[in-house]
Amino acid sequence: MTRSHITLGALYLVALLPAMNLAVFGPLTIYLANADEFLVTHIGVLLINLPLALALALILTLPGLPMSSAVRRVYASILFVLGLLLWAQGSFFMHDYGVLDGRGIDWSAVPFPGWTDAAIWVAALALALFLAARISRIAAFGAAVFILIQSVPIAIELFEHKVDLEGQTSRPVAGAPEGIHDYSSGRNIVHVVVDNFQTDVFTEIVAEQELEEAFDGFVLYPQNTAVAPHTSLALPGIFSGRVYDGSTSANSYYRESMEHGFQNLLFDHGYTVNLMPLMEMDQGSYTHYYRLPKIFEGSDSDRKKKDISYLLDLSLFRQAPHWLRSWLYNQNNWRLSKQLATPDNVKAFVQREFFEQYTETIHVGRDQAAYHFIHLWPPHPPFSTLPSGRWAGKVLENTRENYLNEARPVTRLLIGLVDKLKAMGIYDQSLIVFQSDHGGGYEPDFMPTRMLGLLAVKPVGSRGPLRFSDAPTSVIDVAATILDAVGIERPTIPGQSVLDMSDDRRIRHFVFFGDRKDRALHQIIIDGTPYDPGSYSDAERIIMATESSLYRYGDMVNVGLIGAGERYLGSGWATPSDRHIWSNERVASLNLTVEPASTDLRLVVDLIPHVKAGILPRQRVDIMVNGRKALAWVGEQESKQRLETTIPANWVDSSEMNIRFVLPDAASPAELGTGGDQRLLGIALIGFQLRQLDSEQ
Repeated sequence: MTRSHITLGALYLVALLPAMNLAVFGPLTIYLANADEFLVTHIGVLLINLPLALALALILTLPGLPMSSAVRRVYASILFVLGLLLWAQGSFFMHDYGVLDGRGIDWSAVPFPGWTDAAIWVAALALALFLAARISRIAAFGAAVFILIQSVPIAIELFEHKVDLEGQTSRPVAGAPEGIHDYSSGRNIVHVVVDNFQTDVFTEIVAEQELEEAFDGFVLYPQNTAVAPHTSLALPGIFSGRVYDGSTSANSYYRESMEHGFQNLLFDHGYTVNLMPLMEMDQGSYTHYYRLPKIFEGSDSDRKKKDISYLLDLSLFRQAPHWLRSWLYNQNNWRLSKQLATPDNVKAFVQREFFEQYTETIHVGRDQAAYHFIHLWPPHPPFSTLPSGRWAGKVLENTRENYLNEARPVTRLLIGLVDKLKAMGIYDQSLIVFQSDHGGGYEPDFMPTRMLGLLAVKPVGSRGPLRFSDAPTSVIDVAATILDAVGIERPTIPGQSVLDMSDDRRIRHFVFFGDRKDRALHQIIIDGTPYDPGSYSDAERIIMATESSLYRYGDMVNVGLIGAGERYLGSGWATPSDRHIWSNERVASLNLTVEPASTDLRLVVDLIPHVKAGILPRQRVDIMVNGRKALAWVGEQESKQRLETTIPANWVDSSEMNIRFVLPDAASPAELGTGGDQRLLGIALIGFQLRQLDSEQ
């Protein structure tokens, strides 16, 4: 039998398969599911990564130049099998490592040991060697087919996003609007939320650095408690003066709290309202508004490099075998991203620098009274600050000492703001509130540390070393404190000013979302000091209300806490997370009130199927609309997927629409042996849309 000769052109085509997997298909798949997290655009990823893939393929081809025909066949076979392994690993063997948000990975919790992946890779590469003659004959054609198969869905996705091939390769970083740095010559309310800043950490820093004099005129409330471990519930509590009680949906609570929060009363009474938030807060009244940046310094090129290197890190992580992923992750110090990392693109340093420059830039620029709100990310993890305050060059472990190192620079920044206000001559007439949304720690071990939300207040005209009050305050008292201090009536804002509060015993509430089969909120009553575990009651379950189910065609609805989709949820769902909700039965439904359809409709659903390589390899999803099957789909990759199908107009002949997700493969992690979660997981629903087809023409 004549053995085929592998030309350099054919070898280059084979080398394109692993190169495209690593540099194009992997990064684009991740990007399309998380586009809002990056400043680089769709076309930016494509224009940068495609040449990178072509260059990588060329590098992989060069070793074939001096090879004999026999050796080149073996090399081509290995490259082809390597490309298949990368594709298979990323598609079917992406183990559950949890959310990559800075908390670290518990490698011992991964259900598959490293040798499982190693065995698959060794066996596949051994076959590439032993069957090199046969595999090399089909390698070029097979590589072309696999590249085409992976290109088509990405091309469709790019088309659906209406990607402009001549558009910008990155989104510009907006600067702060003019006027946001203007302080009043008369009265200023300065309100700074430092995320995740725990009270006892603050008091430890004050004591060790003897900062009592620096916080001139402030009163610290060590007994202060948070109302929720979720910023999406804590922030509206601060502005509305109300703890979320489940009487409305969580997204309605957030929206209404911002629409009717105390900042609106300040605006109505003639205050300039300057908002610089982390989360969306533009639902209410304001004068100037600016979302704090993730990237502060550096050129457009630097920002693109940062995004691309992180996408490449994630792509390598997904497609590498398990035993190599720990090295790539490098304790949250990704191998490629680390090479480009500087303090200018580390979020904590970016926002600390922003706040430092903000403090330098503020000036007396108006007579009108003003309210200034800033919500800073640090000292939230991941931690990357040394005791000196300098960048560690990597992400550090989540320890209390590293937490302190992250919090010390933030404390100095707060003192810097105090000093600047004194230098401007407006300190005495300013009301200042420094607080956090909640303390540190993570569920389920959030008591008591998650409760300990920092609260320090400097009343108008107050001077002297930092004082301590044992008043049983809560973050929901801030709204009343501010309005009472400036003499504005608050008929819609409950609570009591902390400045007038005694040390008498007081009942406080803390709520959180639990993992239950019904959509329940859990409430803990705090009767006593938050430092005593005996002060906490057993958790009480509260069923959350939903909103009107009226749906307007064309609306893209997100079903997480910060979306507006909870109103449409029927049976079969678990409690919502910030941006998605898991199904909890084998049938989960949506109930919509719609206008009868005069044309066919297009149903779009974004979801993540629950699959586990080797244990739960697929998740079948049947979508039923008003009792008729609209789509049958099989998910094999636990990543964001977009499903689309057409709904005939005659299926929607009334105002009621029922959409059911039938999930015969739903299973609990406890049943699968992949965790302790008892929920019957099938899909994580992210969002959906119904649009009339004639509106697209």
